[in-house]
Amino acid sequence: PLNLMGDGLIRILSMTAVASTMKGGVLLIDEIENGLHHSALQVLWKALLLISEQHDVQVFATTHSWECIASLASLLDAERMMDDEVRLFRIDRKAETHRVFSYSSELMRTGIEEKVEVR
Repeated sequence: PLNLMGDGLIRILSMTAVASTMKGGVLLIDEIENGLHHSALQVLWKALLLISEQHDVQVFATTHSWECIASLASLLDAERMMDDEVRLFRIDRKAETHRVFSYSSELMRTGIEEKVEVR
């Protein structure tokens, strides 16, 4: 039974199930890592990337988690994904001004490797 597998697996399945019904649409996920152990993050990213490609779904996910971003970067490196498939945006606020930094997949991976703040 699914309820014996734990909340993390149920959360991953619910996100992927919703993504599979959004053909040609947009899926917004706030704090994507909530309720998941860091060891499950790469499984989540892999499933979401696969389903979003199969169903033409654009996924926007927010996080403050270094481990979440690092697991995505690791997956992109392992899967040798195209640079334009995933993009990371970081918003900085200084006084009353906001600046947006855009990271390509390659720049995100490099930032993670060099321990640059990408969150």
